[in-house]
Amino acid sequence: MDYIVNCPCCGKQIKISIDGSGDATAFLLDKNKISLNELFQKTGIELGIVESEECN
Repeated sequence: MDYIVNCPCCGKQIKISIDGSGDATAFLLDKNKISLNELFQKTGIELGIVESEECN
């Protein structure tokens, strides 16, 4: 189930996805895509793979 809401602080759109187990993930719907390095430089947020499984 997906919901799109406006952030009460900045007004930007946020997409909230809730999977079948009830886990929620939020995405900032920014039209200007940036690289992971630029994200880190601007916000201090560093993204990476925590756990993965190989698909056969």
